[in-house]
Amino acid sequence: MKKKKEYSFKEIKSILPYQYPFLFIDKAALIKKGKKIICTKSVSGNEYYFVGHFKDNPVMPGAILMESMAQSAYLLGALSWDKKYSVCYLGGINDMRFIKPVYPGDQLTIEIEIKTRMKNAELVEAKAFVDSNLVCKGELIIVKR
Repeated sequence: MKKKKEYSFKEIKSILPYQYPFLFIDKAALIKKGKKIICTKSVSGNEYYFVGHFKDNPVMPGAILMESMAQSAYLLGALSWDKKYSVCYLGGINDMRFIKPVYPGDQLTIEIEIKTRMKNAELVEAKAFVDSNLVCKGELIIVKR
């Protein structure tokens, strides 16, 4: 039986413990189990955070951008780990750089690649792109419980 490689929003919702308004991934493609995933987020002008985040120039908040990257890393782990963990947490952020703003209407592409595996954590390289332009990059530590 062939392993599933693409995941819809509905399938992601069933895997991750997030619900509206805090699920920030729309689709995912598992590139290599235990190694790399690419996720997408369609940034809508109707997102709740645009109401107060720069009224006349709406920009996706950096915290939401990092959270979408962390959720992508969590999804990679959930699809890859042999053991089922009850929950994962964002344990750390290293050298996160915000290079360009993300606006309503943008299609965010998130690439997550595992750099180092520890007993109960993973260090991942996280990159976010809009139209092949790098908008954010850094490292995340995902802790498994």
